[in-house]
Amino acid sequence: MNSQSTKPPARGFVRPAWLSLESIWMQRLLGLLLAVAVGYLLGEQITRPQGRVIKGLVGIVVLYAAWRFPIPTSLAAFVLLFPYPFPTVYASSNTIFVFLITAMWLAQIGLRTARPVARTVLDLPILLLMGVYLLSFNAVTYAEQLKFGLINLSTIIAGIFVFYLIVSTIRDEATLRRMMRIITIMAITCWLTAIWELAMPGMPIVPGWILSGAYYNPVAIERGLRVGGPFQDFELFAEFNALLLPVMMLQLAQARDKRERWIMGGLTLLNFFVLMATVTRGATIAFVAGMVYMLFLLRKRMKLMTFILTIGLSVTIWSAVEFYLTTFTVSGSVISRLLDTKIVDGMPDSRTFWPQILSRALEKPWVGHGPHYEFGEHGREELTRFFWPHNGYLYYLHTVGILGTLAFILILGTLLTNSFRWGNHQLHGDDYPGSLLFAWHIVIVIFAIDQAKIEYLRSPHYQFWPWIVFGMVVATLNVVRARGRAPGTAGVAEGRRGRFGWIP
Repeated sequence: MNSQSTKPPARGFVRPAWLSLESIWMQRLLGLLLAVAVGYLLGEQITRPQGRVIKGLVGIVVLYAAWRFPIPTSLAAFVLLFPYPFPTVYASSNTIFVFLITAMWLAQIGLRTARPVARTVLDLPILLLMGVYLLSFNAVTYAEQLKFGLINLSTIIAGIFVFYLIVSTIRDEATLRRMMRIITIMAITCWLTAIWELAMPGMPIVPGWILSGAYYNPVAIERGLRVGGPFQDFELFAEFNALLLPVMMLQLAQARDKRERWIMGGLTLLNFFVLMATVTRGATIAFVAGMVYMLFLLRKRMKLMTFILTIGLSVTIWSAVEFYLTTFTVSGSVISRLLDTKIVDGMPDSRTFWPQILSRALEKPWVGHGPHYEFGEHGREELTRFFWPHNGYLYYLHTVGILGTLAFILILGTLLTNSFRWGNHQLHGDDYPGSLLFAWHIVIVIFAIDQAKIEYLRSPHYQFWPWIVFGMVVATLNVVRARGRAPGTAGVAEGRRGRFGWIP
C-alpha cells in the first residue's frame, strides 16, 4: 500500500508575513520611524544647532548621493555644496567628495556604463602643470613642507577632476542649461549668506561651520564691513561675484517672458549689490575692465542711444547701491577705497612687497619651491610684511616656477582664444550656447585681470570655482563645435554688416 510521505513541520521561529521587509506594513513602519528620527534631529538642530551633527548629516547625504545617484546628479550636488565644505581628519569634504565621484566615474567607465574621458583643448597645459607640480617637490627640504604640499596638491588634483567631470558630463544644450541653473541656485545661496552677514555681522548661520564667529574682527567692522560670504574671504568672494555677473547678464538677455526677466533682473542686481558689499578694489576694477571690453565687442550691435542709456543706467545703479550700503548698513565704501589708492614705484601702495616675493621666487626659478606656499609659519623662512603675494601669477611663480606659470598662462590663453573664436558675440538671440560662450569669454578676461591682485589658490574652498568655470567654458565650446557652426562667423560677420555700428 502506497502512502504519501508528509514533511514534518519546521522547528523554530517562523517569521510572520507582516514582519517581512516586503510587507507594506513593515515598510510603512520603518518609514514612520525614519521620519520621526529625521524630524527629531532637524528640530533639535534648528533650535540648538551643532556644527558637528549638521556636518555629519550633510556628509552622510553627500556620500550616499555619490554612491547611489548617477554621476551628473552627484556632480550637481557638488556644485551646489562646494561653497560650504568642512574639514575632516584627512582632507576637506570637497576633496573627499570629488575623489569619491571620480572613483565611481572611472569604475563606470571600466564597466562601459559611462562615457569615457573626453579630450579637451586644455589637456596639454594641464599635463604640463601637473608635471611641474610633481617636479616642484624636489625643492621640499623638511617634513612640514612635504605634508602641506601633499595636502595642497590633492586639492589641486580634485579641482582638475571637477573640470573633467563637467566636460565629460555636459554633451548637449539641455545638460548645459541644467548646469547653468545649478550654478545659479548655488550663487543664490552664496548671496543670501552674504546678506545675512551684512545684516547680522558676527552671527554665524551654523556655529563652527557657516559664517563661523571666529572669522569676524570687531575693529574691522567699525572701519567698514567687507562681506566674505561662505568663503570667508572678501577678496575671493568679490572675484566670485565679478565672474558671475556676465553670466547673469546673459541669462537676463536670454529671458523668454516678463516673469523670467524680472527674476533674472533682480538676481543680477543682487549679484552686483553683493559685489559692492565686498568693498574690494581689485575685483571692481577687473569687472569694469571686463564690461568695457564687452561693450567694445558689442559696439556693432548697439545703437549710440542704447550705449548712452546703458552707461547712464549703470552709473545710476552703482551710485544707488553705494549710497545704500554706506548709509543704511555697516559696509565700507569701495569708491572711497579707490580714491584713496596711491601708486608707489609703479605699484599700488598695498602691494609694495611684490619685489620681495619676486626675489624669493627667483631663488628657484624653473619649478619653484613646491605646492605649499611657505610664509614663515614653521620658522624656516620669513617675510617681513605680508603673508600672501596677492597676485596669482606671483603665487604660481613661487610655487611651481616659470614652467608652471607658463602652463597656467597657457590655460588662460587657450580659453580666451577659443571662446573668442567660437563665441557668438551677442548676449541675446537663438544661439544659446554661442552666446553663453561669449559670456564665458568675458568671465575669463575678468579672471585673468583679477589674478594680478589676488591668488585663487590661497583658499582650499574657493579654488574649485575657477576649475568649475574652466570646465563650463570647455563644455560650452564642445557643444558649439558639435553643432558644426563655422567658428566665430555668425556673430562677428553679422556685426560687421550691422547698420548701426557707430564705432568703426
